[in-house]
Amino acid sequence: MNCGWLHIGLCTTYKFDAEPVFTFDGDGTVVEPSQTAMMNIPGLEASRLYRQGFMSGDLENQLWEPNRNADVEKLYLDPATGESLDSGIYTRDIIDQANVVPDWTGTLQGNIYKSFISSMNSLLSAGTIKEWKPFPYDWRYDIDDVVNNPINTTDGSYSMMGEIERLAGSSDTGKVIIIGHSNGGLVGKALLSKLVEVGRPNMAEKFIMVAVPQLGTPQAISSLLHGDGLPGDMFPILMNPATARTFGESMPSGYNLLPSPEYFRQVLDPAATFDATAPITAIYRQKYGTIISNPLELHGFLLGDEGRTKPMASDMYTPNTLNSTLLMQGEQNHVWLDNWSPPAGVEMIQIAGWGIDTVSGINYKQTYETYGGLHPVLDHEPIMTSDGDGTVVVPSATASSTVKAYYVNLLEHNTEWGVSGEFGLRHNRTHEDIFEVEGLEDLIKGIIRNIYLPTNNIYETKPPVTDAIKKLRLKIHSPVSLDIYNSFGDHTGVSTSTNLGDIRFTEEQIPNSYYLEMGEGKYAGTEENGTTTIKLIGESSGTFTLDIENVQGNSAIATTTFADIPVLQNSVAMVETNPLSVTVPTLQLDINGDGTMDANIDSGVGISADDLVGIMRGMVKTLNLPTNKEQKLLKKIEKLEKVLDKEYKNERRKK
Repeated sequence: MNCGWLHIGLCTTYKFDAEPVFTFDGDGTVVEPSQTAMMNIPGLEASRLYRQGFMSGDLENQLWEPNRNADVEKLYLDPATGESLDSGIYTRDIIDQANVVPDWTGTLQGNIYKSFISSMNSLLSAGTIKEWKPFPYDWRYDIDDVVNNPINTTDGSYSMMGEIERLAGSSDTGKVIIIGHSNGGLVGKALLSKLVEVGRPNMAEKFIMVAVPQLGTPQAISSLLHGDGLPGDMFPILMNPATARTFGESMPSGYNLLPSPEYFRQVLDPAATFDATAPITAIYRQKYGTIISNPLELHGFLLGDEGRTKPMASDMYTPNTLNSTLLMQGEQNHVWLDNWSPPAGVEMIQIAGWGIDTVSGINYKQTYETYGGLHPVLDHEPIMTSDGDGTVVVPSATASSTVKAYYVNLLEHNTEWGVSGEFGLRHNRTHEDIFEVEGLEDLIKGIIRNIYLPTNNIYETKPPVTDAIKKLRLKIHSPVSLDIYNSFGDHTGVSTSTNLGDIRFTEEQIPNSYYLEMGEGKYAGTEENGTTTIKLIGESSGTFTLDIENVQGNSAIATTTFADIPVLQNSVAMVETNPLSVTVPTLQLDINGDGTMDANIDSGVGISADDLVGIMRGMVKTLNLPTNKEQKLLKKIEKLEKVLDKEYKNERRKK
């Protein structure tokens, strides 16, 4: 035994496996460890929700995780009261492996808490901890309601206060270690405050917060105003935006995730920006200026104080106007959440994910939509930062400046697994499945045993952003899909194998990649380690503009744009990029989707005459003309091509 750490005559051995840790006193006598109890409070959307069938004997219906928009609609709450429209909804388990992402390789693709549950069970079996219990709850409700009201389960209900008292009673120490993930950390703060209120603060020993949006997150703005997913973003679900927006508007828990007053004091980036010259943003600029950088402006914008009317359910361009009662409740919650500190004697640890592109704000601009003519519309797009875990920015996850913080370097972890991981395993960890990071599991075990030793990919100070970090960020508008592939064939984009009914799912197989949709825009990004293939498939007739941004460190160093490219349904466009290449990438266009590229388009200069001739030739093949008429048209195009060759020579490449 190596007794390297000595504390008042005691020497402790440290083990990171499932065996208990023993302490030896000064004369070598073994002192048995005290066994504590543990509770885990999961994040928003990370407890399954169910209801029984309408008829006696009907099978149970799992509403979350959903496999259709109708499941989500059954979870709607009363917009006036925030109460569920269906009183029969209940929970019973946290999500180990997500059912919405079929495990087509027999691997870990959909894991959320699976490895963590196994890890806790191993500690329990080995006698390292006395008991552990996950606390599933109905995450639609406000954190105060979750703590103070009964939580409906399969066979009745349970009380969080009652369960923590029971766990403390079973523990050798009379105390409980609380682990809160994401929104579960906010619930944990409410639970600890309740213990203080009833005079029982000594029941908690440690409070471990993992990826908790303590000050909110800007992503919640686009979720609640435009239906860009749900505020917690725990699953790769692309549901109907109108459904998501209606659900979120009356969901009390979502309002706690909006940026709080303290957020604006600690984070310098604006929560929203408005194009400085676009006519359509003028009404917002007149009221808020070009940026929203304080809580009063955000409050007004969320309620539509500049004068906008509540949009129709089908209008996803116009920002929604939120529920003023629920907004005030969320703001009142943050009055105490922003200034919260753990009770005396309770040790608190913050753990943040870092290195993954995360929404840090929303930019509003003008774009155009065609419906009976060309009309300007208000569009929005994400502003990204690497200082986060894909959902929560680091300053929010580490908001308590006097509390110990650890940083999970997700960028480093994912890169290592992308190189050395087994085929098919999803190790592109982000906010939702951060508990699947092996080093984090070891850190939590160490904290339980009072061993504060960072392990693989875990740091005690925030990792620096270096110029060695190179990323691609892509944005495009309809009418095309957006998919990216790395040199191994890994895919990031909308899954073609796991879509069920009217719900679509995304897959992010490429290490450190993401895919998201906002309004009519599609956005993707990846770490730039080799050849990246960007593939676009036409979904209808129209034109698209593709922007490829090269990011080095924390700065955009170059942007490549392919503007106003025509497409038809099933057209295919391809671009390949490589950080080692000295040539500017070109876009290959197969206008009719027959496998033959009709044009090679350079960036920036628009479509040349050569490109246009090739596109026309491909379009003719989509018209289903009689053979003789098709041949006549193709001959005319060939004649045009010869004229261009003769008269324009090198000038023919002009736009």
